[in-house]
Amino acid sequence: AEALKINTTVTRIDLDYNDIGNTGARHLAEALRINSSIAIIDLSSSEISDKGIRHLAEALKINSSVTNMNLQCNEIGPRGAYFYAEALKINSSMTKINLGENQIGDKGALYLAEALKINPSVSAINLTANNIGDEGARYLAEALKINSSLRQINFAGNQIGCDGCWILHRVCLERATDVTIVSFSLNHFQRDVACRDEMIQGFLQGSKPLTLTSRHIIGLNEYIAQLLMGFDIHFIPQVTSCGLFVSAGSVVALLLTCVDGLHCHPA
Repeated sequence: AEALKINTTVTRIDLDYNDIGNTGARHLAEALRINSSIAIIDLSSSEISDKGIRHLAEALKINSSVTNMNLQCNEIGPRGAYFYAEALKINSSMTKINLGENQIGDKGALYLAEALKINPSVSAINLTANNIGDEGARYLAEALKINSSLRQINFAGNQIGCDGCWILHRVCLERATDVTIVSFSLNHFQRDVACRDEMIQGFLQGSKPLTLTSRHIIGLNEYIAQLLMGFDIHFIPQVTSCGLFVSAGSVVALLLTCVDGLHCHPA
């Protein structure tokens, strides 16, 4: 860390699985207050708790070079999420955030949501395995209605049920700018058959047709895709594109631009 206060050429630091702990995080934070070249930092599995993230968060309020910080598999919890979120309200250089496996819960999701309503730079965030439920999903959905920079969110391995999943997808579909939910796998709705079926019916019984590009389809897990195949699907072959129309009272149009009939790109 002392060397980083002087060095101006190093742009990436990889300290994953080094167990630097809160003391190491404090020393690194002191360096980040001065260093202006480091852009990417990997601190995954580093035994950092809310105490350590507090030091790093204070540094991020000052630092303008770091764009990507990986904090996956640490122990920051809701309190750590609060400190991190406060930094994001000020920081405008961070573009990628990885807080997977940190048990931030619904309260942590609330703190992050409030920050994302203000932050202009974050484009991708990983929130896998954080014990986030429908309440946290609602907070984040409200933030997505306001935020215009976020493009990718990973919600895999949380406790999100039908309500939260539907709310998030609906916001993504209706938002003026494109956003992709990378994954909803291993969430609560997938472990409840009635819940899964209810969510699919929600997609198919909207008050108006929904237009989905292949970006949105990434967010539909394999189980949802299988359920959709159970409905009346009509293929409309064309030279440069193909359309899938799923009929169940109202119509959901899945518009894809296809290459070689197999590999699809966003329309």
